[in-house]
Amino acid sequence: MRLGRPPCCCITQLQPAAARRRLRLLPARAANTSSKAASRRSAVLGQVDDELQKGNDEAALSLVRSSLGEGGGLRCFGAARQVPQRLYKLDELKLNGIDTSSFLSPVDRTLGSIERNFQIAAVLGGLSVSAVFELSQFQVLFLFVGLLFVWSVDLIYFNGGVRNLVLDTVGHNLSQKYHNRVIQFPAEDTCHG
Repeated sequence: MRLGRPPCCCITQLQPAAARRRLRLLPARAANTSSKAASRRSAVLGQVDDELQKGNDEAALSLVRSSLGEGGGLRCFGAARQVPQRLYKLDELKLNGIDTSSFLSPVDRTLGSIERNFQIAAVLGGLSVSAVFELSQFQVLFLFVGLLFVWSVDLIYFNGGVRNLVLDTVGHNLSQKYHNRVIQFPAEDTCHG
């Protein structure tokens, strides 16, 4: 039954006694905050909060551990059974109905568009340089093979590190969207943007 409204026609209404028997509700009791133990507990919690705000985790942990055995100290700290961490396979997550796409960081195509613009600029710049300096076909071929060699050394020896560094630097300077995404997800590999 909803308060102030007639009962819903879809749900059968239980009698209050039957509901209590079924749910087995225990009566609520107010905590005794006026006792000496409660004041000691709140004092310890205040000291722990102060130590944590200072950034001193070790001192806070030692305060908690020292108050465990004393009367009025903190109770049940560390008494829960520890559950070991387990790495789940992708198939297990899908089998349990967990959407794994929510674990991925958002997709950003900024670096791809910057790289494509660099390639277009390189082709147009190469044509302009060959026209301005009146380079022969042999000189253009020699320049092209030299740049291809430098690019190959970067890909093989540095695993594309120089290319990625240049793209990342340009992406940070040109795109505020890319800059904010990298700050939000710093551990992400930036070469697949």
